Amino acid sequence: MVSQRRGRRIAWLGILAILLAGIIPLSASASSHHTATRTSITFTSTTVEVLEDGEEWQDEAGIVHFRNNVIRDEVTGDISGTATITLNGDFQPVGECTEDDCSGYFGIWGRLEIEGEEGGWVGTYAQLSSDVPDAEFFADALVLRGTGGNAHMSIFADSSADEGDDEESITFEGVLSSLATPIVGLNTQVSLCLDPEDFSFGGGFLSTGAIEGHGAAFGEFLVGGGPWAHTYAVGGVLELTDEHGSVTFGFVGGAQDAIDGEVFASHVGGHWTIVDGTGDYAELYGSGRLIAAAMEPNSTCASNFGLHAYLIGEAHYNSMPAVDGSED
Repeated sequence: MVSQRRGRRIAWLGILAILLAGIIPLSASASSHHTATRTSITFTSTTVEVLEDGEEWQDEAGIVHFRNNVIRDEVTGDISGTATITLNGDFQPVGECTEDDCSGYFGIWGRLEIEGEEGGWVGTYAQLSSDVPDAEFFADALVLRGTGGNAHMSIFADSSADEGDDEESITFEGVLSSLATPIVGLNTQVSLCLDPEDFSFGGGFLSTGAIEGHGAAFGEFLVGGGPWAHTYAVGGVLELTDEHGSVTFGFVGGAQDAIDGEVFASHVGGHWTIVDGTGDYAELYGSGRLIAAAMEPNSTCASNFGLHAYLIGEAHYNSMPAVDGSED
C-alpha cells in the first residue's frame, strides 16, 4: 500500500506543508528606524520541484512515516521568492485503504532555509489535519524569522482551504512584524495546565523587561505529529493578560519526547513573535526564542499534564505606557 501511494502522499505533503520564502521589500533593520510595524500579509506558495524524496516506511501499527522530503517553492503575493523546505510527516489510516481512497489523520512538520537578495528567512511549520468522514479538520502554524537584511523581522501565519488554489498551491494569511530602536529585553516564564474538556491550556506568567509583573496565561496549541512520533513540531498562540492589557504571541517549534518508565516529558525549542496587543501593550512589538517542557504526570495540574515555558527575546514600544501618570 505504501509503495503504491508513494507519489500521491508526497504530493499531498507538498500541498499542505508549502511554506514561503523570499525577498520582502520592507527590509529596513531595527537600527535604522524608530517605528515598529505589524502588517497583514497574504501570499500563495506553489511547489515547483521535489528535490529529494526522503524516506518512507510503514510500522507494525500501520502508521506511515515520511522523513526528509525536500521541495522547492515559488511564492507570490504580498511577499515573493523561493524557499527550500524539508518536510516530515506521519499518517494514521482509519479503516481499510484502497488504491482510490485512504482516509486518516496527518501530522506534518517542516523547516525552512531561505536565501534572498536582501536577506534570508529561517523558520518552522506545524500542521495537524484529518480527512476522515465526519471528522475533518485542519490546523497549521508557521513562524519565520529574518536574517541578514531581514533581521529584526518575523512572520506568523496560517493557511486556509482556498477554492481558488490548484492542487499544488496553498494560500497563507498572517502578520509581518518589524522591530525598531530602542530595543529592550523580554524574559517571561509561563506555567500552564491542560484542560481535558477542550484541550486548551490555562495558567499564569511572571515576566521582567518589556513586560513587568505577573498575570493569567491561556494557550491553544497544535501538534504536528502524534503519539507514534517522538520527534515533531508544536505551534499555536499564547495570550498573556494582566491589569495593563493583553499580549498575543504566535509560535512554532520543534519537539522531542523523552520517556522514562511511566514518566513522559517533551522538550520544545522554537521561536515566537508578538502578533497583537491591547491596552498598554497595543504598541508592543517583539520576537525571540521559546524553550518549553511538558510533563506527565504533573502534580501541580488537576489534569496531571502541564508545561512550563520561557519566552526570551527583544521588544520595542512605539509608545511607552504611562508610569505613575506620566509618559516615558
